[in-house]
Order: sequence, then C-alpha cells, then structure tokens
Amino acid sequence: MSSKVLAAVQSRPDVAPFAYIVGQWVWVEFAKKPSGDTAGWLRSQGFRFNGRRQLWQHSCGYRCKRSSRDPRAFYGVERIEEERKAS
Repeated sequence: MSSKVLAAVQSRPDVAPFAYIVGQWVWVEFAKKPSGDTAGWLRSQGFRFNGRRQLWQHSCGYRCKRSSRDPRAFYGVERIEEERKAS
C-alpha cells in the first residue's frame, strides 16, 4: 500500500473516518453520498468509484484480476484511523 495515499486520506477529516485498508488497496465507504468537494478530492487523488460495491477504491498501484468474491472476507479490513494511532 502506498504511504502517500494513506497520508493523503489521513489528512482529510471528512474522509479518514470512512477509510480502511483491504489487502493492498484503500477503500472509502460513506454512509451517504459525499459532498461534491469530497468526491472531487477523491478523484484527484486517484480513487475510483465502484458502483457495484458502492464505495471509493484506490489500488495503490497494485493490479489484480476482477473477482466476484468480496476481498474483505479474504484479506480482512484494517481501519485507517487505527493505522494512524499506531504510527
């Protein structure tokens, strides 16, 4: 996972509480649609919206084949806020 992406997400209080790590990827899952400013910032940082899962994803440069399985079940989920506190 990219430390640059992680640092960018941690710097945004409107994004960090909704962000987590799945494998090598960073996912951001909001309870409701984010503001246009927040969505624009996510796009500018390289995040893409996954319509099937209804969340924002950043691959951090890691490529993998598309899967019908949920990667959260395979890799687990690590909250980014927890990562920040441990640093």
